[in-house]
Amino acid sequence: MCPALKERKYLEGGLGRSIANRGRGKTMALVFLAMIELKFDPTLRVFSNFKINAPRCYYTPYLFLEFEKLENVLILIDDVANIRNIDKYSATVSNITRKLLSEMIFTGQYPNQIPITIREQINYSIFPYYSKYNDTLKILIVYDTGKKVRFEIKNVVKFLEKTKLYDTREKPPTILRSDAVREIAKMSKKRKDIERNLELYTGDKKEKEEMIKEILKNKHYNGSKDGLDEELDDDNKYYEMYILNRQYNVSQNILAVKYNMSRTHISEKLKQIEYQITESNIDLIES
Repeated sequence: MCPALKERKYLEGGLGRSIANRGRGKTMALVFLAMIELKFDPTLRVFSNFKINAPRCYYTPYLFLEFEKLENVLILIDDVANIRNIDKYSATVSNITRKLLSEMIFTGQYPNQIPITIREQINYSIFPYYSKYNDTLKILIVYDTGKKVRFEIKNVVKFLEKTKLYDTREKPPTILRSDAVREIAKMSKKRKDIERNLELYTGDKKEKEEMIKEILKNKHYNGSKDGLDEELDDDNKYYEMYILNRQYNVSQNILAVKYNMSRTHISEKLKQIEYQITESNIDLIES
């Protein structure tokens, strides 16, 4: 069993930070805190830019996220100084996660490496201290309420190496544009999600426009092509598709090409319309 698992939760929601020099155990502290949170919340999911080899932990090296599924998640952003264009992206994500009662923790060597928009909202700070001499990690958590919690974990690296929970020698990957396109395509369901994720990769407007086109054409993208699928004005378009598909046997593949949308999205919409029509018929019969 993980030596950090006490009969309690340590984090209390909101935004956190861990500031310490390199080698002091910032990332290891996040790993063990994540394990504690996962134990006491069976629905929690963890997204991080370093690998945690445990159930419900998702590795996203470029920090691209599934914005449609951010409710009740813990986002761990390690070594924030090495992340490009973090200011606007982190402000967007923190605003969304705060509304959805989720948590974010940033790590860095200095407080000013974390964007000021985030620093002003920090709810707690994590201060780790790792001793190679006796392989012990001490953690101090200070909350904005003044409350403090201390605990220590013994045989830390020995435990991590035995369980392969986290590789302390892991090196961050180099972000290539082609990788970014693929990962954003996999994570995004709407054009707005694409734009949010692109905030992390580039601040150049022209490059964003080029990448949006590449992402929409990528084989991993299975969402809306136009980003307007939720608009009421599009209802007539979907009923038109329904008639073409059901009455004139136009395949969903052809509809996907004609309306520049994914086949999966069209299929879901047609099922919704089918359900609405069925419900209407039941009401008529009962009346």
